[in-house]
Amino acid sequence: MSNLIGQTLLKRYRVDEFIGRGAMADVYRVWDDQRAAFLAMKLLREDLAMDTIFLRRFRREAQALAQLQHPHIVRFYGLEEDELLAFILMDYVDGTTLQQEIRVARRPLPLSRVLEVFRPVCSALHFAHRQNMIHCDIKPSNIMTHANGTILVTDFGLAHMSDTAATSALLLGGGTFGYMAPEQARGEKPTVRTDIYALGIVLFEMLTGGERPFTGEASDRVGTARENVLWEQLNVAPPSPRRWNPGVDDRLEQIVQKCLVVSPSMRFASALELLDALESAVQIDGALAAAPLVALKAASTASPIAPSGQSIKARRRSWSLPLTIGLVALIALLAGFIISDRLNSATVREAPVVPNAGAITASPTSSPTATSTSTPSATATATATNTATPTFTATATATFTSTPTRRPTRRPQTSTPTSTAEATASPTVEATATPLPTERPAPNPPPPPATIAPP
Repeated sequence: MSNLIGQTLLKRYRVDEFIGRGAMADVYRVWDDQRAAFLAMKLLREDLAMDTIFLRRFRREAQALAQLQHPHIVRFYGLEEDELLAFILMDYVDGTTLQQEIRVARRPLPLSRVLEVFRPVCSALHFAHRQNMIHCDIKPSNIMTHANGTILVTDFGLAHMSDTAATSALLLGGGTFGYMAPEQARGEKPTVRTDIYALGIVLFEMLTGGERPFTGEASDRVGTARENVLWEQLNVAPPSPRRWNPGVDDRLEQIVQKCLVVSPSMRFASALELLDALESAVQIDGALAAAPLVALKAASTASPIAPSGQSIKARRRSWSLPLTIGLVALIALLAGFIISDRLNSATVREAPVVPNAGAITASPTSSPTATSTSTPSATATATATNTATPTFTATATATFTSTPTRRPTRRPQTSTPTSTAEATASPTVEATATPLPTERPAPNPPPPPATIAPP
């Protein structure tokens, strides 16, 4: 009823947008003036809105639905009527359905995503079952993902209450019979294991990319689609999900098969029991954080809801390693400069440079008692060329004793052969030099020439 857009129902609910159409009702987004919030309004089909029995029972059950408060259940507010219109009000979820997600993916969903969906769904169902509330219409279109990533289950108990309507056969034959358990299709009272069967169908769809185990195509009977599906459920074993996804292992296949057993007593006893088995199978496969669907390369498919981007720790590690290497290199460079400077200082102390060392001669001193002259063969100038063995060395700064009767002593000092501040002498010394003129000594007679004996 698109003509409702812009109208205000009960002087409170302004109809803003048409969202979609389901088996029971048309869905609109409305603005609630009293709550000052957007709500979802499900306008019941005309045949249901005119069914007095259905509306009376729905009002009675609505009280229980309003008490069903859970983080993963869309809140139900109640049933309202405006003249010939009857509509249900619940929280508006800004997001997408699991059915849309499977359709967009066009391939099996990663197991990590399967667990992300089944954990909150099983938690919500377990809570509802403890309140003696059976959903009766679990399917991908009733599992929603909010824009913030929260998984929510919607339409609790609506299908079960619609069974009392005079048109229930038409209602149930319109779209969701492929998810109903055999006992529910036969009109028997639903139980907890009825929802477990529907969960098995949803799991099958997620693992195969949208396929369902029972479609009615294998039946050779002439009947309605609902009758053909029910015949397959009772007479044909469910196919293996490996037919569409070779990456499904034995444990996952066994979980699906156990959910779809015809006898309710052979299924999982609760939603939590199913979840425990599913988590155990995924962890044993080592695929909790990634998809194990290698054959279809589903591991590379990121969930559209899962957060992406590099973590803060990863970004810190990206620049901390180069910074550490740079600091180590800087410290090593500074240490190299310090060591080099100390080695240079030690070298200068070991071989000091004596100014004008080549001009130093062994001429006698001015003191008459301490003077001695050396023969020209022992005199070395800056132009002298000396060759000597490294075993006998004498420096130009050799001292002589002041007593003429004693031979001058020589202190052997070790120096590098390449030093310009030292002159060497040995018995095999060959020196070519121009004798320097010597001053005539005082009137005292000159002492005998000094000779240098080898050590």
